[in-house]
Amino acid sequence: MDAEKKAIILGNGPSLKGFDFSRLSQFDVFGLNAAYRFWDEINWYPKYYACLDLVVGLSHASEIKRLIETSDENGIELFLLRDNLVEEIGSCHNHHKIINFDIVRRTAFLFGSDPITTGSHAAAWAALLGYNSIYLLGIDCDYKEIVPGARNTDGYELEIVEEQANPNYFFEGYQRKGDRFNIPNPQKDLHLRSWRQVGHRLRKHAVKVRNANAQSKVDAFEFCTFEDISGSASGEADAERNKSRIQRGIQRLKQYGSFLVHASRRRPVLTGSFLVICIAASLSLGSLMEDSVSFFWGMMGLAFVLAIALSHILAFRFARSLQNADR
Repeated sequence: MDAEKKAIILGNGPSLKGFDFSRLSQFDVFGLNAAYRFWDEINWYPKYYACLDLVVGLSHASEIKRLIETSDENGIELFLLRDNLVEEIGSCHNHHKIINFDIVRRTAFLFGSDPITTGSHAAAWAALLGYNSIYLLGIDCDYKEIVPGARNTDGYELEIVEEQANPNYFFEGYQRKGDRFNIPNPQKDLHLRSWRQVGHRLRKHAVKVRNANAQSKVDAFEFCTFEDISGSASGEADAERNKSRIQRGIQRLKQYGSFLVHASRRRPVLTGSFLVICIAASLSLGSLMEDSVSFFWGMMGLAFVLAIALSHILAFRFARSLQNADR
């Protein structure tokens, strides 16, 4: 069985309001679309970036190019972009970090589903990169189709002409005056259908996806909480720390036992040696008592040392009694 490799697809829905992004430090994160405006404010960036909307990409081309050219500093390793945006950006520093979605889609089964949305196909991209345990965060799919301050310009295309409160995103300023974008669902349930189609393909590849927003409209995956995700990661770290502490304690007990055998050969100091061993064993126990598992092993180790010490004392007293009898 392959080892679990986790990734988070970080959406931009209002459920993410107030979320502490420092909690993402232990995960590989895929960030989407215009959220870079928030990342710039908090000086945090994901490991991967995707923008697959044909209109949004061109509307933000200069800023996405900036992200690419400064990626050595901001830490973004790869960019998944549509062909029209790649052409618009042209030659730039770090161009090798760009993945052309439309070219890869020709041969990649996971990219083959329709309709295409940035979030769902970012999850497919994560699977292509080898992630087999994917978590959705901020993927709400509960859009207001035409937000205040937007006007229709061409078919399903909208433009922000006045900045007003936007119910679709987790921070104010996600969309700004002059931004162009598509109506979220020009066809009924476009985003939901995309997630269902991608989810079907991910299951065929044995990729497990869980949605960390119980209020999300995305119904293609089982739900969890962010605490479930982070708790699992911290639990693994705790297990490693416990293992390390136990190994250190066992090593100390071996050292104390060796010392006891050596000290028992010198009968005049046997009582003093016994006290030293008890104190040293107690110190070992103190270093192991950070949780119940370590406490158990610490107690077992202390009992072991005391048993050895007691057996040496009894043997010594028995030998002395035999000597006295011979006299």
